[in-house]
Amino acid sequence: MGVINFEIFMVAWFSSRIAAKFRKNNKIKLWLDRVAGGVFIILGVKIALSDS
Repeated sequence: MGVINFEIFMVAWFSSRIAAKFRKNNKIKLWLDRVAGGVFIILGVKIALSDS
């Protein structure tokens, strides 16, 4: 059980470090915002065109 908690802690720690770097770099932030927006638009179109 302790090993799993340590792994979760390490993933959270690495994620926070990467997120901090993304927040500082405006070009990466802009690119990620565009990608996320594109994904939401594609999902919205897919839902709108679904039969059910």
